[in-house]
Amino acid sequence: MYYDKRFQMDTYFPMISFNHAQLKGSATGSKLLSKRGTFQSIATLRAVDPLVAEDIANRLVKGDHVKPASAAEQRCFDLIRDLDAIAGHVKGSVTSKKNLRNEIWSTISFFNAPTCFLTISWSDLHHPLSLYYAQTDTVYCPEIRTADERKLLMSSNPVAAARFFNYMVNMFIADVPGWQSEERGLFGHKNAFYGTVEQ
Repeated sequence: MYYDKRFQMDTYFPMISFNHAQLKGSATGSKLLSKRGTFQSIATLRAVDPLVAEDIANRLVKGDHVKPASAAEQRCFDLIRDLDAIAGHVKGSVTSKKNLRNEIWSTISFFNAPTCFLTISWSDLHHPLSLYYAQTDTVYCPEIRTADERKLLMSSNPVAAARFFNYMVNMFIADVPGWQSEERGLFGHKNAFYGTVEQ
């Protein structure tokens, strides 16, 4: 953690940096896709009929199960599949969430059904560690703050809340299930776990 917290306290910096990360992921996915052997078929976007694409989109919005019935519909589905390959590299995209779901199902298939599901949400407004991360003083001096002061402090520094959440999750995984430990965890011997942050 740096003594100078200008960037993490900037109102727009988290959004701009996340946007840059998404653009980088999209560019990386496009570059990887362009090196594949199917790129020649992607380059012919003019072959995709916009009316057919709109018809497919309308049917999907209605909730219909759509299968390609003609060559024009097949070209649309091929384009969607290739765009999905690009979007898988973009954090927060629908395709990245679909990939997470596939990882969960693969883990269940390999290790059987999970024994427990946990949803964890720590309150960063009351924990002294999160307040320490959020303050701008270089020397830590614990003080009792009012609820409004704590809310203002945490809302002005979202990086502190993220660092606190990351620390607590790592401590929970290390101590409660006993991951990467020879000892049994709270729930017994462990084979695997899968964790994801709600998006």
